[in-house]
Amino acid sequence: METTIVTPEEVKKRLTDLDRRRRDAAARKREIDGKLDHERNRLYTDEANRKGNLELLAGADDDSMRGYLENEIDGLDESIRSHKRLIEALEGALAKVTVEIEQVNREWKALDDAVEAQELAERFQEWKADVERRYNTASDNLDAARTSLGELGIAVREGREEFGPQADRWLVQLNEAFFRKQGNLDGRGFQRRFDYNEQMFNFVIFPAVRKSS
Repeated sequence: METTIVTPEEVKKRLTDLDRRRRDAAARKREIDGKLDHERNRLYTDEANRKGNLELLAGADDDSMRGYLENEIDGLDESIRSHKRLIEALEGALAKVTVEIEQVNREWKALDDAVEAQELAERFQEWKADVERRYNTASDNLDAARTSLGELGIAVREGREEFGPQADRWLVQLNEAFFRKQGNLDGRGFQRRFDYNEQMFNFVIFPAVRKSS
């Protein structure tokens, strides 16, 4: 069965058609089951009556009674043959409708599987776009961090050259505060995560600035 999904409207149309076919087949199966039960009950009754008449016939000593019983048995034989033919036909019809229901169920499952596969493919594309965006954002942020550190280093060097020991004394305090803050990730609510690849995402960020073109 072709299970390519084109649009949600097409899926809805095919599900509606499958549901109609399944309900129709189930209704026919119930009807056939009912007729089979009826015919089997009648067959059972006729066979029981035939057996009883045979027993009566074996003990009958009156010709009229024997004739009556023989006629009854002949009629029951014909009725039994008729019931058996009808039961055979109904069993054939039941087998066909059972196969039809199984086919509808297979088509329904195939459609469900196709829809699930399509939804998975769509979610995969969304995931790819999201992860690619996050990679780009992380890359930009790392570049920004490198540039910030590089520009910070330039500013510190220029200040030390201009202001000498006065700048150095002030920088000691600032450096202590800076590294104390960056060394206290847990206290600031950060949690180290290595969900994918510890070595891949464990960067040492070196100060850097853009080269002049």
